[in-house]
This record gives sequence, structure tokens and C-alpha cells, in this order.
Amino acid sequence: FRDLDHLLHEVDLDAPADIPRRMVTEIHRFDASKDGETTYVGRGTVPGSVLNQYALSEFNGDLRVATTEVPQWVPGAASVPSQSHVTVLRPDGKALAQIGQVSGLGLTERIYATRFIADRGYVVTFRQTDPLYTVDLSDPTAPKVAEMRLPTRPPSEMPMMPSREPPTIAPTTPTIRSPITP
Repeated sequence: FRDLDHLLHEVDLDAPADIPRRMVTEIHRFDASKDGETTYVGRGTVPGSVLNQYALSEFNGDLRVATTEVPQWVPGAASVPSQSHVTVLRPDGKALAQIGQVSGLGLTERIYATRFIADRGYVVTFRQTDPLYTVDLSDPTAPKVAEMRLPTRPPSEMPMMPSREPPTIAPTTPTIRSPITP
């Protein structure tokens, strides 16, 4: 390049090819099970971003990840409502391959709390009400979801011990859609 002004004209950050179609989180997995040794297992991507450590859980070798995908703020990016996902990744060579996913949780909302307990996942999204989504992950290639709309904001504490019972959130009777049979 001839000078900084010329360089800035050559790099057009508003070009359509430079605008990501969607935000993703890249996950790298390492095996640290051997004392003093760390081995790279692989990498994978999931849509959106992870809230905190409770949004990631390993069960039977599969990694379950709860994420929220928000609309892009970059001019020219697709304008879609926010939504949340639970994605299941499995090591496959040097990749973490997506083997299952449920999407469309909490349209226009974001994840507020997540817990994975054995083969179940519990995701609370928030904007005006607090839907609690129970995700059946017993078949990681075909997760199933049920939604309970709660009229009040749930406490931030959810159970940490393994249990087949869903967490107690509110003393009221929720509206349940597509319940999962135990």
C-alpha cells in the first residue's frame, strides 16, 4: 500500500462479504485426564453466545451447550429476533460435530439461567415473563423440548445435585406446552 489513506480505502468493512451472517461461539475441547498432559481433542461452533459455565455440560462424552443468538448490530446484517438454542456436540476426529439441536427457545428473549442434570436440560429465558424450557436429552441426536410459562420471576438458584425432578421455581401452576413424559 502507498499510505494509510490508501489502505483504509482498500479495506471496506461495509462490504457484504465482511458482514457475518450470524454470531457463533467457537469451542475448543481439551483432554486433561492424564496427570501432567493436555491433549487437544477438537473444535466446534454453536450459534450465539454462552451466558456462563452452567450453559455447558458434558454427559456420556457429549457436550451440551445452551446459547442465545441476538440480532446483528452490523449494518446490512440479517434482522431476525433473538432466540436460544441447546446444541449437542460430539467429538469426531479433530472436530466437535453437532449431533443434535433444539432452536427457537425464547423468541425475542435471552437466556437467564441454565442447568443440565443427567439427561435433562433446564433453560430459563427472560424478557417479560420467565419461560422454563425442559429439554429431554436422553437421545442427544433428537432433543425434545417442553415449555412452562411462569407468571413470576424465578429465583436465580436452581438445583445442583442430580435428580429426575424438575427444579421448583414458583408456587403457582404454570402453563405447560408439549410436556415431556418421564
